Amino acid sequence: FFTTFTFYSGVCLTMRQDLLVALNPEIGSVSTPNLASLHRFLSPASLARFPRDPLSQAQVDSVWAYHKFLSYSNAISAYGLDLACMTIDEYSTIAQYVQFQQYKALFEGFQQHMW
Repeated sequence: FFTTFTFYSGVCLTMRQDLLVALNPEIGSVSTPNLASLHRFLSPASLARFPRDPLSQAQVDSVWAYHKFLSYSNAISAYGLDLACMTIDEYSTIAQYVQFQQYKALFEGFQQHMW
């Protein structure tokens, strides 16, 4: 019922035979690019209009809305931080950490055969 894969690095992965989607890119969560990437595809004017109140869709700039901005506001507030007081630099750093936590939970769940 289980298959073990050994990668060139020596890492072994055991998974169910009927669930051969361990590294499927469709499995995961939303993600925000790092700051360098944001600077590459957003104009300085759009970066300056970083949406600090995501619950008010009227305040989300059209460029950010086009790129499907999701704020992670619940996850950020769990760390005692306030999105309204963040700069784009701070948000980008915190978003990377939140994304790490999301993917860590996905991998841990997979390792425990929770899906």
